[in-house]
Amino acid sequence: MSENQNKKSSTTGIKELIREKHPDAWLIESVSIQRELKVDGYGAFTQDKLFIYKLSPEKKLILINTLDWPEGKNGHVDHFAIKSHFTIDGINLTIANKGKDLQLFLEEQKKDSFAQKSRPFYRKILGFRSKKVWKMAVALFIYLLFIIPFVMGMVSGITDSTFISKEELHKKEQLLATAEQKVEKLRNQLADKDKELENLEKQLNEKETELQKQEELKKQEELKKQEELKRKEEEALKEQEARSQEEQKQYTAQSTPQKEYYKNCTELRKVYPSGVSATHPAYASKHDRDKDGWACER
Repeated sequence: MSENQNKKSSTTGIKELIREKHPDAWLIESVSIQRELKVDGYGAFTQDKLFIYKLSPEKKLILINTLDWPEGKNGHVDHFAIKSHFTIDGINLTIANKGKDLQLFLEEQKKDSFAQKSRPFYRKILGFRSKKVWKMAVALFIYLLFIIPFVMGMVSGITDSTFISKEELHKKEQLLATAEQKVEKLRNQLADKDKELENLEKQLNEKETELQKQEELKKQEELKKQEELKRKEEEALKEQEARSQEEQKQYTAQSTPQKEYYKNCTELRKVYPSGVSATHPAYASKHDRDKDGWACER
């Protein structure tokens, strides 16, 4: 069995397993989601959400991610020849083959709206979409390998009606086989470059995530420091207020004369023979019978 047949069989197998698990799915297709990390697999598209699976070495389904459909959001969509790329609500989603069906579902069922990216027709051709010079050069070389022999064959068929000899046919077959080998080699190189770019993008996303976490930790530490400083300031203010109140009490106690108590004038005159005035701490109104402001006078 060829590699393409194996791949097709594997794809059919995982889709059948997903269909058994999600009989209500309206679409099962290859899908990729990129949020913090990139996730690739096969998705079961249901009315409520997207379930993404991959196949384990033991041929068992593994759920690797889910996505709740955003509702009432605005986004962008870019339809290519064999895939469509959606950007909505901070999520980058790429689906193979059925992008227009997904767009119609999100617009009608989830009330989302999409602005479609416009591009010249040649930007939709495989190899010219990324605007990278080396990719466009390789794609152009590959297309020329197919177009030139075709054009030459057409011209030769028009200008020369003679039959091609077996030797010439064999030479052309060899040339075609060599061209196919070169094309396959270039495809492999392109695939390797794409993998390198994906790895670089993944590393960049990981770095950005790490930086965001560090920034968040710094903010939390700074907030804690500010809260601790504020708490200390409040404690110092309370201590200062307590000291002020204590000092005020002491000052009041010192400035206010202490009252002296004497049971009668006989006891008072033992200390103050001439009696006391109304401003004296020993003065009491009961000792001032004539109410002249002098108590226990003789």
